[in-house]
Amino acid sequence: DQGKAIVQFENEVRASCDLYFSVQWQFPFMELEVVGSKGILRTRQDNYEAYLFTERGVEAFYRNDKDRLSAEVHNWLAACEGKSEPFITIEEARDVMALCLACKESDEKGESVTM
Repeated sequence: DQGKAIVQFENEVRASCDLYFSVQWQFPFMELEVVGSKGILRTRQDNYEAYLFTERGVEAFYRNDKDRLSAEVHNWLAACEGKSEPFITIEEARDVMALCLACKESDEKGESVTM
């Protein structure tokens, strides 16, 4: 069970996401690569180091994501109680959900979906 989603935004920027569900061996379940016109940011789940590649060279830095799910839940509860701002807006959450549903629709139809 694996899949790949390739998304092209209105401004021609493309993003891709690889999903693996039934791999039997140790495998990083998250790899992130953001490619922009001024550089590339790359990191993986299995280490806390990220890399920024630009014309100036490669810069390594450490990221802190020891318990992202817990941090998200705590932030959401605090936002519901009016104690903090949510990490994302309701509009951003809606857009993420729409993108996930479009990926599901594309998979079911076996063809590209336009949002």
